[in-house]
Amino acid sequence: LKGIIHQTSCIETPEQNGIVESKHQHLLNVTRALLFQANLPHSFWSFALTHVAYLINCIPTPFLHNISPYEKLYGYPCDISNLRVFGCVCYINTIKAHRSKLDPQAHPCIFLGFKPHTKGFLVYDLHSHNITTSRNVVFYENHFPSHNETQSSHSYVSTTPFIHDNTI
Repeated sequence: LKGIIHQTSCIETPEQNGIVESKHQHLLNVTRALLFQANLPHSFWSFALTHVAYLINCIPTPFLHNISPYEKLYGYPCDISNLRVFGCVCYINTIKAHRSKLDPQAHPCIFLGFKPHTKGFLVYDLHSHNITTSRNVVFYENHFPSHNETQSSHSYVSTTPFIHDNTI
């Protein structure tokens, strides 16, 4: 007999979901660590969690005989060449049509991850306070914009990110 058997557990009995609860705790612990490292507000939790899931799926695990979940599923290792530090400072090029000769050629941003099925990076633009996708990004992976600010830990970053889905 092959297939999937749907099993349920009793309400408020996490001990019945040992493996799921353990993985859930692992995801939350690493998500918190990324947010603390980048000094970002909790409103960016979904981006941190998505980044954590990507990392976990690319890392080899002893449970799968030292291959990654990604490799187990697709048959070849995950390409980590585009991997960047979550929450680091990055700069995106501004579109020439939207700037004059004396305007800045790049805007400071915060790296938030990858947009699925797109060859671009998700970034939080510190200038416009929007989340956008860009391919032309320069990363400074040892710098975090919120760490440079001495007045308030989140004065650079709006606590409510707005999705702005323009591809640059």
